Amino acid sequence: MDEIPASGSSFANLTRKRLRRGSFRDIVDFQAAIHGFIKEHDRTAKRFVCTASSDRVIASVNKAKRASNVG
Repeated sequence: MDEIPASGSSFANLTRKRLRRGSFRDIVDFQAAIHGFIKEHDRTAKRFVCTASSDRVIASVNKAKRASNVG
């Protein structure tokens, strides 16, 4: 089964690179373009590796929480 690109930028790329450039005869042709994009994305995708420590992530979350409570 194909993996759907999770990031918003992947969907932006799909729209910009394939869907806006293409013309489609019918919905089946349109769906084939989407599936083709996803397969190509899966073939060339790089796995995300988090390099931040858990302490750094928690500190960042706490900082964002404090900032959102400032009124």
